Amino acid sequence: MVGIERLRGHLFKLQRKKEDWKGKKQKKKKKKKKKKKKKKKKKNLTNKQNILPLVQNMLIFCYGY
Repeated sequence: MVGIERLRGHLFKLQRKKEDWKGKKQKKKKKKKKKKKKKKKKKNLTNKQNILPLVQNMLIFCYGY
């Protein structure tokens, strides 16, 4: 003979499955959110500029070369 606890567990499991199934039926589909476009950051232009003229100007200004 099967134990009472085992039967209770089985019934409980079945009941929970039934509730889950009911819940899934009633749920509405979620709307998909639109992705926002990321703004591009402006890069520092000092890296791209030629640094030599700046250094030459600094040397002329400071030391008179």
